[in-house]
Amino acid sequence: MTDQTPTADFIGQGFAFPLRIDHTGRFALSRGADGIDAALRSILGTAPGERLMRPEFGCRIWDLLFEPINDNTLGLMAQAVRDAMSQWEPRAQLEHVEVSPDPDRDGTVLIGITYRVRATNDRRFQDIVDEAKRLIPQFCPEWTNHNVSDPGVALIELFAWMTEMMLYRLNQV
Repeated sequence: MTDQTPTADFIGQGFAFPLRIDHTGRFALSRGADGIDAALRSILGTAPGERLMRPEFGCRIWDLLFEPINDNTLGLMAQAVRDAMSQWEPRAQLEHVEVSPDPDRDGTVLIGITYRVRATNDRRFQDIVDEAKRLIPQFCPEWTNHNVSDPGVALIELFAWMTEMMLYRLNQV
């Protein structure tokens, strides 16, 4: 089944990453916003110099692989992600990069990226929820319990869903 939405037409399609064969025996393709997600994984997963014909392609987070995990390194990683995304993914407007140590796995860093698809204003439900949760300490510092069973989080998710639906309809015009 093909995605024929205006957003998918604008974004286009390309080979899915990682490269694989689909049910028809052809190379699997990614379409729409999934194509941007796949491209970002490819950019972040490639160290500059890995691609023979395009040695500058990739993200410089790999230069920091054996550095200590501290605030300085996390800041350098966030900047490397910003630089790589602005250079190699013109279809997306970066909104937020969050780099933090993984509390469950020592020596692992988690990188969260929030972006908007350019010219379509496409924002995803989870991105809207995450942005609202990031604003909670600023506007309501006494609210500290942000779990999914909290009625306030349920309201955030409801408003995020409504916002996503409004953006989808506005992008149809």
